[in-house]
Amino acid sequence: MELPTGQIIDDWQWIITPDFINVVLITEAGEFVCFRQTKYAADGVSLAIVGGYLEEGEDPLDAAKREVLEETGYSAPNWTPLGSYAVDGNRGGETLTSFWPKTLSGSSQSMRTIWRSRSYFCSVVPK
Repeated sequence: MELPTGQIIDDWQWIITPDFINVVLITEAGEFVCFRQTKYAADGVSLAIVGGYLEEGEDPLDAAKREVLEETGYSAPNWTPLGSYAVDGNRGGETLTSFWPKTLSGSSQSMRTIWRSRSYFCSVVPK
């Protein structure tokens, strides 16, 4: 790593991960759609919104649509981009792109079936 002063740091830790997306899903009833998950770096169970890594060459919006369908069974005709952000820019170069689909189609029953089959527990958190 070379600093703007020209100083070189030989042992700078650099982590390279793929770009990823997350999606803020809100039902017609005005509820946020989340799921419970366990992560190694967090104690206990946490809530998460839909998200995932982009496949090689994949457009972020296409990845968001794919992840929403895979993880919840919902689809949406209209999407609003919420921005792209550098994540931990001092340690890597991945980008998070966030979206909000304005109108969801599908059913909460299909969402529960998909998530149960993947050992996720669905939780809808009131807004």
